[in-house]
Amino acid sequence: MTQVRVMFVGDVMVGEREADALQEASASGSRPGLFPVFDNLDLLVGNLEVPLTTRGYPAEKLIAWRTSPSVASFLAQLGFNVLTLANNHVMDYGTLGLLDTIDALRGAGIVVGGAGENLEQASKPVSVAMTGGVKMSILAVSCSLPPGSAAGIERPGVAPLRVTTSFIVSRRFYDCPGVSPIVKTEPVTEDVEHLTREITRLKQEGHIVVVYIHWGIGYTTAPADYQRELIDRFVGAGVDMIAGHHPHIMEGVQVVDRVPVFYSLSNFAIHDSVVAPGVEGVKKSIGETWVKDRDAIVPVMVIRDAKFAGVEIFPTHVGADGVARKTTGSEAERILTRAGTLSQGFGTQWESQQEIGWLPLHQS
Repeated sequence: MTQVRVMFVGDVMVGEREADALQEASASGSRPGLFPVFDNLDLLVGNLEVPLTTRGYPAEKLIAWRTSPSVASFLAQLGFNVLTLANNHVMDYGTLGLLDTIDALRGAGIVVGGAGENLEQASKPVSVAMTGGVKMSILAVSCSLPPGSAAGIERPGVAPLRVTTSFIVSRRFYDCPGVSPIVKTEPVTEDVEHLTREITRLKQEGHIVVVYIHWGIGYTTAPADYQRELIDRFVGAGVDMIAGHHPHIMEGVQVVDRVPVFYSLSNFAIHDSVVAPGVEGVKKSIGETWVKDRDAIVPVMVIRDAKFAGVEIFPTHVGADGVARKTTGSEAERILTRAGTLSQGFGTQWESQQEIGWLPLHQS
């Protein structure tokens, strides 16, 4: 039996200062992150949510992050084969910042997806040939699109999946002035049809297809309307798995017609030199505490004899050095229990053995 294992992690926000310290620790024999797990992987995929650049100017938005291009070598050391850039921060320092990021990652031997010099380049799937004739394609898109961040025919940017938002005034408004409006979200048909055509084409060519998507509402666990519609469309087109990021908090897992849907993979790396400068601005803007979740469940797709068999679920926690590690004992049980509780509303259950969950593909 030939087996292939592919791990998807959540948001990666790595700072130069912390990366340098972790590289020094690694040189002395202390390996950072999930290395014992990484050693048995065929592919490691993450979402890099910070541009690697010293150039450009900050975008006119609430938070603009960046870090040094030297961080790319640390990301390669961690074991990343693929990093996607389809998110709401990679354009924080404009086109120069995006192009510097792509150059730095490619220079470190990391494959880039979800962004590019134009819409065609940004929308290309990341296709990888692996052991045993396994072909996998990752379609990275972002529903979170600050002005000017989406790629165009002649404009660099991220692969967009646009969503419209409508506010409907409730009839209660007349009896209760000030009542909140109903919020309705809908994905743009043109973008959905493009992505579903790509899923179907790749499946016809024998690929295992994953949609790796920046979506959802930050710091909340309830899916938006548009997410449910997208899931139905992607599943109908033949997708094998959907893995989401952006909310910066752990959310539930759903299985739809044998397709696992991870609504939010939470965070994999959080470094203060990147995120801390923006915290106060967010607190003042949204009027609530802004704390990134340090818990996560990390899915590993298990492919046996070129067929998707199921998902291993690793409970992880971001430590004091800002990088996730596989948890053990009561900590692993706590995180798996928390994830299970979040997933109960979807009717999802998984087996748990030796501090790792197993989600077989027989639920619907």
